Amino acid sequence: MILLDSLLSHSAHGHCPAKGLLPNSTGTNASLLILVSALFLGGILPGSALGQTINNQTSQNDIGISQDTQTSQNLILYEDTPNAQTVAPVAPERQSLEDNMGAARRTNIRASEVEAGLRPTIEDDPYEPIGIRIGTFNLTTTIEQAIGYTTNRQNASQGDSGLLSESEASFQLQSNWSRHSLEIAGNGKYETDFDSQIEPSPSAQIEARLILDLIDGYEVTLGAGYNYEHEEASSVNLTQATIGEPGIHSYGTFAQVERSGQRLGFILRGGIERETYESAQLAGGGTLSQADRAYTSYVLQTRLSYNNNLALSPFIQANYTTNIYDLHLDRNGEQRDNTFYELRGGFSVNLSEKLVGEISAGYINQTYAEPGLVALSGLAIDSNINWSPQRDTNIELTLASELASSTNSGDSGAITYEGSISFKRRIRDNLELKAGIGIEHTNYEGLEQIDTTYNAQLGIEHWINRALSLTGRLAYETLDSSKPDSSYDDASVMVGVKFQR
Repeated sequence: MILLDSLLSHSAHGHCPAKGLLPNSTGTNASLLILVSALFLGGILPGSALGQTINNQTSQNDIGISQDTQTSQNLILYEDTPNAQTVAPVAPERQSLEDNMGAARRTNIRASEVEAGLRPTIEDDPYEPIGIRIGTFNLTTTIEQAIGYTTNRQNASQGDSGLLSESEASFQLQSNWSRHSLEIAGNGKYETDFDSQIEPSPSAQIEARLILDLIDGYEVTLGAGYNYEHEEASSVNLTQATIGEPGIHSYGTFAQVERSGQRLGFILRGGIERETYESAQLAGGGTLSQADRAYTSYVLQTRLSYNNNLALSPFIQANYTTNIYDLHLDRNGEQRDNTFYELRGGFSVNLSEKLVGEISAGYINQTYAEPGLVALSGLAIDSNINWSPQRDTNIELTLASELASSTNSGDSGAITYEGSISFKRRIRDNLELKAGIGIEHTNYEGLEQIDTTYNAQLGIEHWINRALSLTGRLAYETLDSSKPDSSYDDASVMVGVKFQR
């Protein structure tokens, strides 16, 4: 900086007219020295640093310098008047020399931005169904057909083996609204075999959910649903005199208010549910009415949560349900109306995409209007954790408890605990491996019967393209029952094809 200051001072007092970069005058040596020094400093200091140095030095010597920030690297001082200096464009030969010398400095040149319309799109799942656009909705559909072999077609102790056919279809209609949301989803499944003596087993369900986004983190959800399934032949509620698997109809509606996004959140939900049973076929002919099993449930649920912006957020939840049966007395002359209570506490888990879900436990109790029926009570658990240890790998853990009613005289019902672990791994974009194990433990009060079911399965899916995939599944299930002639084993293998849109 001392050298530059002395050079500028010497040039300012040389009084050489501006006739080019190297004027022919007595100040030629001084001007040449200035030029060489500027070139030397320009090769060492970046252009912005050189301009900053010149500005600092000239401000100290009260010399006025006008500098264009866009061309600060391509300008050089020259003498005009004794008391002022201005700037002039750099000569072509100087520009070329400075470009060559500064090329090594410009190693981190910012690339121009790609236009928004030309940016490539990276899909999370290239084989996810695109769907069909219907107005402001998007419709996705799936149809799957599989055939296979099972060692126990009836899932009973005396079941026989044979070929199976499974047909399944599903759909999802999702709104594309900017604020509120409406979703309608449903699926149906039809299981049969190639022996007409065994009754087919169809099932279906549909659910609609409307979410209204209000102000300050409030949401109102309105929902309704219907479910149809067949009762398994091994059910304790079916007597030896019945054959086949009677159908069960479940339907209901609910309304929910939720506050989220704040430190203190809550959920308040109320609903009405109804369950009815079809008549059972008798082995000797005729039917057995099951109207005494039909009931209506009135459900109230509350949940209070605390959002502490940490990985674990605590909550507490209470459920109250009243079940009113259509008939005052059932087939055994007992009054089955009951009241159900549940209180649970736990934590919501949120570790980005790696670990999400919730863990909770508490107490459940169900009391009956019939004095001779003992209350059902026990541990309440309800947990679901989804863990992704690495990309394209998901492990899901599920724990649940449930109370079931009974039609047997003196039997209050049963408490069922179940747990499962499922594993999914996307080996390639078009190849996914699935595996899972599960256990279900049921204790029937009043019957002194305990059933434990173990199951395991392994599946694979290979996508041919976005609309077509091939599927395969191996499954095994075994029931260990304390009741004689109730245990069974079942192994099956299925292969199929799936179409999606």
